[in-house]
Amino acid sequence: MMAFFTLLMGGQKELATAIFLSLETQSAKSRAIDTAAANVLSVRQHKAVSILLRYTKSRQKHRNKLAHWLCGASPEVSDSIVFIDPRKFLKGSSNREHALIYKKEDFENIILENESLAVHWYYIEILVDDSQTFDEKNKVCDEITRLFETL
Repeated sequence: MMAFFTLLMGGQKELATAIFLSLETQSAKSRAIDTAAANVLSVRQHKAVSILLRYTKSRQKHRNKLAHWLCGASPEVSDSIVFIDPRKFLKGSSNREHALIYKKEDFENIILENESLAVHWYYIEILVDDSQTFDEKNKVCDEITRLFETL
């Protein structure tokens, strides 16, 4: 995402990188990308960027739980890792409805989805590449819209 932002911002790569890294939250970074895209790209291209930003946000739920929730093991699900919201844990809740069970396949799916997302952030850089044709840029917009708009 940072590479795309720096391309949107034009020539001063170090300045654009410093600005992007100074933004503390993912939502602020997403808004900065969306604002830059709205001012630099066509309406169709901006729509594709907005769709990819929404999909990126939807992927954060897994990342945030894996990064911030408490994890452990349970003999009841020995082939899995159990995650619980620390806010619920601190309140003394051991209720199963506040726990998430991740199996190996769940982690593999998260990895595949994140790899696909990273590829599409790289791929969307075509929109700001002056050497690309209008048709190539439209293909990128169409693919991102087709893949992520309904998610």
